[in-house]
Amino acid sequence: MKNVKVKSVVIGLCIALAIFVVVDIIPFVLLWAGLSAQGISEQVTLQRWAVKTSVFKFQKIYTRNSILPLLVLTGDYVDAIHYFNELEYLDGADNFNTRLAIYSYIQTGDYSTALSYAHLIDDRSRAAQIYIKLKDYKKAKIIVDKLLRENPVKISTYLYKSEILFYEGKYGDAENYVNKVLQMSPTYIDALYLKSRILNKVGRGTDAKRCFSQAKYLESKKKSYYN
Repeated sequence: MKNVKVKSVVIGLCIALAIFVVVDIIPFVLLWAGLSAQGISEQVTLQRWAVKTSVFKFQKIYTRNSILPLLVLTGDYVDAIHYFNELEYLDGADNFNTRLAIYSYIQTGDYSTALSYAHLIDDRSRAAQIYIKLKDYKKAKIIVDKLLRENPVKISTYLYKSEILFYEGKYGDAENYVNKVLQMSPTYIDALYLKSRILNKVGRGTDAKRCFSQAKYLESKKKSYYN
């Protein structure tokens, strides 16, 4: 009788251990499968399943951190924010995923939340971008000019400087700065759109249309790759 009880306990422990191992590895198997998948949509689908099958805290943090960049790349900003909020609840937020959340908040038009997170992690570049979105060009200019003094070759700072000058009506200076951006990155979509607007303002309609068409083409190519 005693041997039967011991055997039952051992079997029970083995079953429990097997369940634990399966539950422990399933999310990571799905993550690996997602990383190995050919298409980006298949990667996202498998990583969503990895998130759903996460049971333990470390799994939940790991899987959400893994899927966040993919969601931002594919333009699923609402879900990116949702998973970031879950990471905050799990004490898994860090500067990297906070920056992804800031970008997502900007894309959804929630500038006040984006700005609060930008200040939280001292991301002055994003703060400048948000102030431009809010049309607070004075605050944006203070930040951008300081960033240019500290790091005069950062591409996004040149873009923000060009935007500020554009809204101030200084189109020649704005074009000079956006040209610096395009010298460093000829396929920078936002810079091409901005240059198109600048050229329109100075009466160079043909050149403006060419910049606009190039930006639209690159944008459509990017969307087709991630869909």
